[in-house]
Amino acid sequence: MTSYKHGAYASVDATRDYLPPKGVGTLPVYIGRASVNQLQSPPLVNQPILINSLNEAIKNVGYSEDFENFELNQAIFAHFKNSIATIAPIVLINVLDCEIHRKTAITSTEVTFSKRQGVVQNSNVILSTVSIEGKVLGTDFSLKYSGDGQQLIITDLTGELTAPVTISFWEVDTSLVDSTEILEGITVGIPLIYPSFNIIPTVLCSPKWSGQPNVFNALSTASQKINGHWFAYVNADLPCDSATNSIDT
Repeated sequence: MTSYKHGAYASVDATRDYLPPKGVGTLPVYIGRASVNQLQSPPLVNQPILINSLNEAIKNVGYSEDFENFELNQAIFAHFKNSIATIAPIVLINVLDCEIHRKTAITSTEVTFSKRQGVVQNSNVILSTVSIEGKVLGTDFSLKYSGDGQQLIITDLTGELTAPVTISFWEVDTSLVDSTEILEGITVGIPLIYPSFNIIPTVLCSPKWSGQPNVFNALSTASQKINGHWFAYVNADLPCDSATNSIDT
């Protein structure tokens, strides 16, 4: 007699054309580095964040078009800034920790104000660490990033910042993140998605990182029996630095 299993279980079958039930669809999950340095209160690392729009992405993880250092922004661009339509929802799992992955010394730079605004040409400024000696954030000045995330804009709220002003801040250092943090984001973050949002993850992605064998293997393992029940597909990068073209060999 076949043993009885409690709960809901799934198996992998051949693809068939059908209309999915209402509320069921594809949920891509992306693991990597996000521009959380742009936020006054960055989210906890390795925690899944459900995103339905560009505004939600900016509010929850920031946004910068420095795709090389903040690869989760590739996903944000593809889903919410494409020329076709918004493709949502998605889940982002950020592994960048502004308290750990930062430069070893404070950066100081002079800023000149024009029409009560000054600009710092730096996408790595940790917003919560910006200071101006003798001035109070929210009273004397305000901060925001430009739409492309490449500039920090400082607004003089009192009209007193007329001479060049010294701005001090910490910078995030994305180079301090390696595959160890990505692996932790996979193993910690993915099992939290269904309990957090009651949505089943269906596609697992780690842009830039999944071409590494250890990350690919971790994604493949994580895709099997998620929360003991569900399977997901792995969308992996081809390691182009070592791959060869069969036509040329």
